[in-house]
Amino acid sequence: MARSELINIARHVIAHGKAGTMEQADEVMQLPASVYYDENRFQLELQRVFKRVPLLLGPSCELAQPNDFKTVRVADMSVIVSRGKDGRARAFMNACTHRGARLVSDESGQRSRFSCPYHGWTFANDGTLIGVSAQQDFGDIDKSLYGLKELPVYESAGMIWAVLDPDSTLDISAFLPGYDDMLSAFGFEDWVYV
Repeated sequence: MARSELINIARHVIAHGKAGTMEQADEVMQLPASVYYDENRFQLELQRVFKRVPLLLGPSCELAQPNDFKTVRVADMSVIVSRGKDGRARAFMNACTHRGARLVSDESGQRSRFSCPYHGWTFANDGTLIGVSAQQDFGDIDKSLYGLKELPVYESAGMIWAVLDPDSTLDISAFLPGYDDMLSAFGFEDWVYV
């Protein structure tokens, strides 16, 4: 969407605000109340919608420096969003690959590694398993097979997007064509997190 289109939309909304009016549909849409509290429907929506499409995890400025991280709970899932030493933003399921214990309880900070509070497995902020405490208790482990479950991530226009399915093959940039151009008009790349 071009900047001129965004300006036209803004002018349209401002005109409604000044007139005390709003856009209205031709008919009133009615939904049964169960739509809002049915647990089965909620679980289906999580699986079929929210864990299949790109979701915004936050602005890039929240992870301005290498080793910056934050944790978020989104679509019933705990996620670590981290910026590696290489400058790349990544997202991981916030769960140790050994027993599934939550790795990080802090909301944000700066770490180059995450350690499991259960057995002390340690992961670099790029997701690789770098240490197993009491290695003799676990036997010969191929660490390359036990890295954190990485989620597909796309960073553009100052925003970090992810699909909450580690096995997704969705091309996020193809899914959001033109959206980057629209978002870049807001200048999110220049934001500073305070």
